[in-house]
Amino acid sequence: MDDSSNEAAAQLEDSLMRGAVAGDARAMDQLYSLTASALFSYLRRLGSQRADADDILQTTFLNAWRSRTRYRGAGARAWLFSIARNAFLTHAGKRARQSSESAPALALATPSEDMAATELSRRIDSALRGLPDDTREAVVLSRVSGLSIEEIAVLLRTSEGNVRVRIHRGLKRLQEEVES
Repeated sequence: MDDSSNEAAAQLEDSLMRGAVAGDARAMDQLYSLTASALFSYLRRLGSQRADADDILQTTFLNAWRSRTRYRGAGARAWLFSIARNAFLTHAGKRARQSSESAPALALATPSEDMAATELSRRIDSALRGLPDDTREAVVLSRVSGLSIEEIAVLLRTSEGNVRVRIHRGLKRLQEEVES
């Protein structure tokens, strides 16, 4: 996708979000159609099981609808990722309290999904799981979800320089792991 199509998509998402703010449930449905896949991928890459990622995705859009009046007019995608991140953290906190497992494993849910995954994809997923949480999240937000450095910095509440360092270090470690 080039910059002009990214900009057009962002404008459409912002426009739909403004419609949702005005109470248009169809606009929120369209926004869901445009962003759900990217959000689901983000949640899976953070470490959610498939069913958990589905639940967190639904929670994300429910929370977005409930808090839509707090949307400030630009960056609908980043705003939704922020809500998804908070929902993931809440879910992970509940899960940690319920069991002694520190983090859910990233695993494919069905044999057909496992068969469809390439060796490279499995190696990348494995390498991603080995990254520190903050580094993995920065890499996923940047490379998988397509957020800008500025959007990631706001979402993670850190500096743009810190985001760049996390991404650089994460990509370097991924490359080393995948090539070994």
